[in-house]
Amino acid sequence: LEFRRVLFRSNKGYFGEDLAWDDSKLKSTKPYIANTDSSLLKLFTDYIEELQSDSIVPILVSAPIYIGATEIVLNIDDINNMYKHIAEQYSIHFLDYSNYYLCKDTIYFYNATHMNKLGAELFSSKLAHDLDSLGIISH
Repeated sequence: LEFRRVLFRSNKGYFGEDLAWDDSKLKSTKPYIANTDSSLLKLFTDYIEELQSDSIVPILVSAPIYIGATEIVLNIDDINNMYKHIAEQYSIHFLDYSNYYLCKDTIYFYNATHMNKLGAELFSSKLAHDLDSLGIISH
């Protein structure tokens, strides 16, 4: 029943969550170094290659995350550089929104890694504009 209710209220699978900011999990998270698993990275690059062999143009997108969450990832620059390197290696676009203005204000999030309805709609509009600017979307 809950699934049908959400599906009915969604728009093509999108259902904006209009929830209040909750930083309880963020407050309890200590600074850490994000792991990069070489076997998962290999699966990821194999998938990019498979898409390209099927004439599908992949685009890497780093969606906005609240700055408080990225500040506790001690190697965040290394992670972003890894994605930039993959994009260059496979000649694909990397749309990096890790420093987008939405990241700096909790008004756009309901927790550190999920945008609320306002944030999601503003970001979706920006992403659609940027994808359109790349000239890869047929109208």
